[in-house]
Amino acid sequence: MTTIITPTCRQQLRDTLELQQFFGGATLRHPSPSLPAYGVHPAQASLKGTSFDTDLADVGYSLDRDDTDMVYVLGIVFDATLERAVGLLKLKGPPDLYGKVTFAGGKREGEGEVLEQRCSSELLEEVNLRVPVHKWRFVGQSSCVATFVARLDSLAGLRTMELEPVFEFIVDKQLDLAKVKPKAFAHDFVALLQAGREILVREAQEVRDAASA
Repeated sequence: MTTIITPTCRQQLRDTLELQQFFGGATLRHPSPSLPAYGVHPAQASLKGTSFDTDLADVGYSLDRDDTDMVYVLGIVFDATLERAVGLLKLKGPPDLYGKVTFAGGKREGEGEVLEQRCSSELLEEVNLRVPVHKWRFVGQSSCVATFVARLDSLAGLRTMELEPVFEFIVDKQLDLAKVKPKAFAHDFVALLQAGREILVREAQEVRDAASA
């Protein structure tokens, strides 16, 4: 399928990219010349009943996991500090996402494929990051999309691999930008980003508590 970018869409994309670069603290990255299902991590389960649970529900996501009908995956990747993460500007797919900021992801290849495996494959294909499958943590799922989050020591190597521009952004600045320009982002971007970061924060705290026990 050929993607046609009209003058209006081209201007929208240019405006969005400028916002990412100058207001959102983003750095655009241009192109360069059998595991088990992991279930739900305790840190994710602890979000139930919190504001993160409510925010996810407001955008059509549940904290409960059922891989059966999942067709797509999204992968949110943070650096070691949890201050920077990876975004992607949609230039294909559903019309309601065109020209908006979201996360890397893709379509599951058959019901038997482990969702975390698909996430790792998509991140390598789309943004050139190698995410070990065991690092993924389930965030939540809509009727057909399961979202995962991972924390890497570094985002080095990140770059645009396909049509859709990839960038590294400062999380707090991006959240501020989403308040000012909500239409520049996928409707679930803020809720997923905040919930994903909180899961990693809680997991890190669990590790520290266990080490000091």
